[in-house]
Amino acid sequence: MTKKQISMKKFLSILLALTLSLSVVSFGTAETAADTADSVIIGKIYTADDTLGTVEAVAVKDGVIIYAGDEAGARALAGDSTEITEVPEGQMVMPGFIDGHTHVTNMQLTNMMVLFTTDDTLQDYIDKFNAYMAEKPDMPIYMGKGWINSSFENGCPTADILDALCPDKPVAMLSSDNHSL
Repeated sequence: MTKKQISMKKFLSILLALTLSLSVVSFGTAETAADTADSVIIGKIYTADDTLGTVEAVAVKDGVIIYAGDEAGARALAGDSTEITEVPEGQMVMPGFIDGHTHVTNMQLTNMMVLFTTDDTLQDYIDKFNAYMAEKPDMPIYMGKGWINSSFENGCPTADILDALCPDKPVAMLSSDNHSL
């Protein structure tokens, strides 16, 4: 067996393999897998399977996960040519968590904002914002997201518009393209 630290390229390859094979994987004990694994991945591995949850290791043969469970069970499937990859402490392998362009912080912030659509008019923005402020009177700042330039005379919300919405607290409105505030 060979042992190495995981590189970013290998980590992404592992994620892809997990993504492609979790829907057809047969989870079980080491005794149910007849073949020697091509690779064994050891570390914190989230399976997205409600009955398994997080496992210690997976064994992969020909791009298909043949085992998911404890480390000993996966190591039992390793042969002399099996590549053993140890996921560094503090990292986790997740199936299907591949993304080319996400503003991760925006995902959580969106839950705290009033959301506009590109079909909304200026009056729709005002009405939605007023309803949002009435629902959340204790917010220290009020935020909205999704306005488009053509809805405003000057191409964007002005201080006069924002101050009229809420004169005693800060108001921030992020554009639909996430490039104007």
